[in-house]
Amino acid sequence: MSGKLTAEEASRRLLGLARGIAHQAETEPGLTRSQRCEKTAYGLLALLDGKTPKFPRCMLAPQQHEEDIAEAKAEGTPWYNEDIFSSPGLSDHFLSRLKDPSWLPERTDAAPYTADEIRDQIVRSFMGSAEYWAKNNKTDELKNCDGVAFSCFGALDGVSLSGQMMSIILDAEDIAQRHELREFQPEVLQPYLHELYHSTDPIEIEIPTPGALNLYSVSVPNSMESSDWYVVARDATHAAEIYTQGVIDEKISVDAWEMDGARSLTVQWVGKNATGEPRWIDWGSTNTITMRLTPYEVDLVALADLANWNDFQKEQGLEP
Repeated sequence: MSGKLTAEEASRRLLGLARGIAHQAETEPGLTRSQRCEKTAYGLLALLDGKTPKFPRCMLAPQQHEEDIAEAKAEGTPWYNEDIFSSPGLSDHFLSRLKDPSWLPERTDAAPYTADEIRDQIVRSFMGSAEYWAKNNKTDELKNCDGVAFSCFGALDGVSLSGQMMSIILDAEDIAQRHELREFQPEVLQPYLHELYHSTDPIEIEIPTPGALNLYSVSVPNSMESSDWYVVARDATHAAEIYTQGVIDEKISVDAWEMDGARSLTVQWVGKNATGEPRWIDWGSTNTITMRLTPYEVDLVALADLANWNDFQKEQGLEP
């Protein structure tokens, strides 16, 4: 026995966590129906983004029949290539597009959809599911969030008008870098997950409120000096960007050459609902930022994914 989850077991785990997200949103006090539905959609995207310690990041690849691709090419309309994955950052994109209904114009030229366009379509389908269930007055209000999650999986399974069938692939790099995910293995999850949704028991999980700031501890892996700094940010990547900018501006006393050699930053999520603006925290600060400093999860953020570090590399002549 390898002790690794099978594709069927990992699929059930994803569905159980998704139901946990829906139940959390349903029972959270002080939210309107619309806010509950939006939080459910955001939570599902955050789950697919690997933003929780309970499930790895997922890569989404569209699946289109060869005859449909041939027909699209013949008619001069866009098509899907299965070797192009959705761009990362689904949940962040959801937040930035939530209040902008005109952000995705239709494209009609004869070329395959890009990774960014596939990401946009996934986010739009999740937004549409949240909007539909927020307006549904015929269903028990405590079941609307389950409806959102069910519809979102239906969109990923390609059975809704707003969805294209997607393969869900567990990211090998994310699994390798996070010890808490050691029971997972890189594999393709089962299709038609929406059919199993309601028969799966919920798994308790906590998702940060969309847009809320958290407290992170950021450091250079295996550094020869003290490189730990606290950062207030939206998520792990945002924290890494703020930390990196502090190093670039020589406000954070970390050796840029050592940091470049490490190729990544260790980012620990240590507190929720941080106060103030996104920033790094000076060691002399006595402000109360958050009431808890127990790590919730740990991420490794690749420096190659940070635009400000890539620009700094070019300016300093560092090897990419």
